[in-house]
Amino acid sequence: MRDDRYIRGRAGFHHLALNAECREQIDALYDVLQEIEAVVLDPPVACPEYSPTYCAVYYEDPDGMKLEVAHY
Repeated sequence: MRDDRYIRGRAGFHHLALNAECREQIDALYDVLQEIEAVVLDPPVACPEYSPTYCAVYYEDPDGMKLEVAHY
């Protein structure tokens, strides 16, 4: 049986980005991620160099896929 686990850094798909409607949704998601002890790669952070309202949290799904939920 093959090991199809996602390996970050190899050629191919890098990460999946999803859009939140507001910063509060990102903060609420971060709280849930902490409660379920998910692997959080980057806690919510504002990056005004991307857009004035940009904020994102990055985490891994159970297969190791990098996920981004952002508001901008």
